[in-house]
Amino acid sequence: MPIHISQYQLFHFLRSLRYNQSIMAPQSPTTELPLTLRVSEQARLTLAERAAASGTDIAGYVSAIVEQNAQRPLSLEEISGLVYRKFMASGMTDDELSDVLETEKHEARAQRRLHHGS
Repeated sequence: MPIHISQYQLFHFLRSLRYNQSIMAPQSPTTELPLTLRVSEQARLTLAERAAASGTDIAGYVSAIVEQNAQRPLSLEEISGLVYRKFMASGMTDDELSDVLETEKHEARAQRRLHHGS
């Protein structure tokens, strides 16, 4: 059974799933780690926007990023669950999936260029 999901959809699904798992994961006891970060004003603004979008402040957002980076990387199966199982059941090889995803990526980019160019 072939998988009908675009590379664009898969990429964003996996990225948001991993991000949401790290932000929403039950918190173990924490410790205060006073730091001074020196970032550009643009980086500060971007962090503030992303923090607000995730419902937290910059300190909470950066703490979640640090926690995520301190954890062992999740396997593809842990990240994607059902999507991974459907891929395994499809009989598709890694190379075939790579080709499908590459094609979908180029199609998504072409559509985005058309949409933004209009």
